[in-house]
Amino acid sequence: MYSNNRVGVRYFDLNILVLHKADPKYPRFRMLRTIEANQVVAVESGIYFIEPLLKQLQQGKHRNVIDWGLVEQLRPCGGIRIEGNAVITEDGPQNLTRISM
Repeated sequence: MYSNNRVGVRYFDLNILVLHKADPKYPRFRMLRTIEANQVVAVESGIYFIEPLLKQLQQGKHRNVIDWGLVEQLRPCGGIRIEGNAVITEDGPQNLTRISM
C-alpha cells in the first residue's frame, strides 16, 4: 500500500518540512517509511487535467481509449481528488472512509 502521508497536521507538516528526503526511485512520494500496524494514513487518489499532458495524450498512441467528451466535461474542475483514510491492522488495511459512508 502506498500512502502520501500519515494523518494529522503534526505528521504532515513534520514529514514535509523536516523529514522529507526524496528517494530517486520515488521522487513524488513524501512518505517512504515502513507503514506499521495501528497507523492511520491518508490515501489520496485523483485525476488531474493538466493541459500540456492532455495535449501529449491527444497525440499519443492511447488517444483512442480516452473518453475525450468526459474529459471536456470535467476539465473546468481542474481535477478530482478523493481523499480517504485507512488504519493499518495486523491483517492489512481497513478503509475508514467507506465505514463512515
